[in-house]
Amino acid sequence: MELSGFTVFIKTPHETADLPIPNLRGQLAVRELKQAIAESHPLQPDVSQMRLIFAGRVLADQATLDEVFAPVRLLPPFSLHGHLLSD
Repeated sequence: MELSGFTVFIKTPHETADLPIPNLRGQLAVRELKQAIAESHPLQPDVSQMRLIFAGRVLADQATLDEVFAPVRLLPPFSLHGHLLSD
C-alpha cells in the first residue's frame, strides 16, 4: 500500500504535538515509524518510551503499517495517537 502520509498526535505529560509524517511505505515497521517520530519530535524521546495507538489499540513494534491499516478500510490520511511514558 502506498501511504501518502498521516499525522501523529503525540501526548506527553506536559503537552500535545501534531507531527505530520509524509510519504511512508506500507512495509515500514511500527518500530521504524517510532524512530522517525523520535527524530522529528522536539524532545527526541526514547523509542522504548513511546506507544502508538490506532483504532483503540496499542500497535506492536513488529507490525507493518500495511498490517495496521489494511483491516480498517479507510483511505489515507490516517491519524495515529502517540503516548510518551514519563520517567
